[in-house]
Amino acid sequence: MTHYELGAFDDAIVEFKRAYELTSAPGLLFNIAQVYRMKKDAEQAVFFYKTYLRLMPDAPNRGDVEALIVENQAIVDANKAKQRADAEAAATAAPATAAPVAAPTPPVAPPPPKRPWRVEL
Repeated sequence: MTHYELGAFDDAIVEFKRAYELTSAPGLLFNIAQVYRMKKDAEQAVFFYKTYLRLMPDAPNRGDVEALIVENQAIVDANKAKQRADAEAAATAAPATAAPVAAPTPPVAPPPPKRPWRVEL
């Protein structure tokens, strides 16, 4: 909790995960989710909130956690939509010359005139 309170979020995550490995206390998953939320990592926050509720379906703070899931999932969805839009914009903004240009073909000479197979004298 000290790392969390000091804003040392990466250290807090490491310590909360270590504590969870030792105790399997579901409340630690909620704490991990909260730290990821504070780090602005909505995708990880959603993962840990959902895991917390899966392991504690009767959690006393279930309503709050569900609201946090909705809030953070909206952030995840908005980020993915922005990435798609950016990729589409980059694809349409690519110069038309990006496609390989075929080398010009030299002009084809006309065939030689037909010669009679027999010469008249």
